[in-house]
Amino acid sequence: MKFIKNTHLEKQINYLENVTDKLGTPLDKKIIVLVSILNLLSFTTTGSCAGHSDGRTPWVDICSKAAVEQYQKLDGFTKNISVSKRISLENLREGKRLQDLLDEFYQKKNLDRKVMLTIEPIGNNGLGGIRLAPSDISASRYEKHRERLNRYRSELDDFANFLIEKFNHENN
Repeated sequence: MKFIKNTHLEKQINYLENVTDKLGTPLDKKIIVLVSILNLLSFTTTGSCAGHSDGRTPWVDICSKAAVEQYQKLDGFTKNISVSKRISLENLREGKRLQDLLDEFYQKKNLDRKVMLTIEPIGNNGLGGIRLAPSDISASRYEKHRERLNRYRSELDDFANFLIEKFNHENN
């Protein structure tokens, strides 16, 4: 997939190409552009996967920056219910912001419900963040998954290009 050129985006991609998880695994190359543009749009990504032929679908996890800061203050995961509620609310706000972008994206695109991207809360009421992923995970196993994996990735690429165009337009 060819992506729209943008100096800020290229810098972010170069940065993320050198980021690894706690096990030393780098970000999947096939999802790095989407993660980069989400970061440039002030979404805090906390994990991602480009999908695999063994049945795992592509996804990006997002947690609001304010929620990450609040979460780091927690002594125990659910000890402070008011802080937990604030974290959930912050994450759900990020989900709404991302949903607004998805709604705008799908207004300009033919809708294929089998690969359509959706947002789901992670954990109890979004306490763990939100996940951007294809909606049709019922076919995410075995033969059908292999057929759809490229379509899933293409949908994520199309969304990344939409976000890049939006970012370029807003910053010019």
